[in-house]
Amino acid sequence: MKRFLGVVLLTAAVVLGGCGAIDRELSNLNDRYGYEEYSESSKLYEGAFPDGTEKKLFIPILITEETEKNLDIKKGAERAAKEAGIALKYYVSDSAEEQGEVLKGIIPSLPEAICISAYDSKYVDPYLHKAIASGTTIFDLGGNLKDFDVVKGEVDYESVGRLAAEKFAELLEGEGTVAIVTGISAERNIQKIIDGFSEQLEAVGTGITAVQLNPKSSEDILTQCIDFFEENTEVEIALVLNEYVLDIVLRAAEELEIEEDVKFVGYGQSQAVEDKLKSGEIAAAFVPDYEKYGYDIVKDLLSSQKKTTAIGYKWKE
Repeated sequence: MKRFLGVVLLTAAVVLGGCGAIDRELSNLNDRYGYEEYSESSKLYEGAFPDGTEKKLFIPILITEETEKNLDIKKGAERAAKEAGIALKYYVSDSAEEQGEVLKGIIPSLPEAICISAYDSKYVDPYLHKAIASGTTIFDLGGNLKDFDVVKGEVDYESVGRLAAEKFAELLEGEGTVAIVTGISAERNIQKIIDGFSEQLEAVGTGITAVQLNPKSSEDILTQCIDFFEENTEVEIALVLNEYVLDIVLRAAEELEIEEDVKFVGYGQSQAVEDKLKSGEIAAAFVPDYEKYGYDIVKDLLSSQKKTTAIGYKWKE
C-alpha cells in the first residue's frame, strides 16, 4: 500500500464561546456530501464541539512511514514548536482507516491548524471537512487535497539557482566557467532555476561564465554531451538538472576522461541522485531541505495567514 506522510499541528490556546455557526456549517456539509458523520444524531458529531472548548497547546504529528524525509520534517517542526513553547505528539498511521481514527480523536480539541499528507479516502475526507467547518486551517503537505480550501507547500525554484550561483562562485573563487545541463523538454521549473542562477551571478558581479546545454532530442544525447564538453573544455563545474540526462553526462565524462577535471553536481530528491552522491559518481547535489521546511511550516502557521510555505534546497556533498 502506498504510504503518505501526515503532520497535524495544533497551536495557541483560544476559548470558543458558541458553536451555532459550526453546527450550521456541519449540517450544510452533511447535505452537500452525504456524510453521516455530520448528523447531529451521530456519535461522531454529538458533543464534539461543546461550548467553551479550549484549544490545546500541543502539536500531534501524524506520519505513515519513517523515511529520512519525514523524520527531517519532524525534526524541523520540533525545533519550531520548542521555540514557540508548544509540545509535540507523534503518531504512525498505516492505513486510511487509522488516519481517520486519529483525526477523529484530534478534531474535538478544535486545533487551529492541521498539517497532513492525507490518504485520498472516504475514511479521511469527512474529518477534514469537519475540521475546516470548526475553523481549523489545513496545511496540505502531500498535495492530495484538491477539493479543499487548504494551505499548500511549493518549491522555491529560483532559490535553487541563486544558491547554485553563490556556491559555484565560492568554489571557483569568483572566476571560472560552469555548465548548466537541462532535460530534453523545456520545463518551466527548470527555467526558474536558470533565471535565479543568472540573476544571482549578475548581482554578485563575479567573473563566472555560464554555458548551457539543452539536449534537442532523446536519440543522441550522449553525442550532444560529448560534443558540448569537447567544445567547452574550460568548464570546471557542471550542474545537471535532469536525472536521466545526468546518467548520460557521466557516461560522456567517462569517455572523455574528464571525471577528475569537472565537478559534476546533481539536483533533485530522487534516490538515484542520492545514490550517485554516496558512491562518489557526483561531487555534490542540491537536495530539498526538509528539516527547514518542517520548521517553516510551523512558524508560518503560528505567525501569519500565508497560503503557501516554500520548500528550499541545500547543498549536499
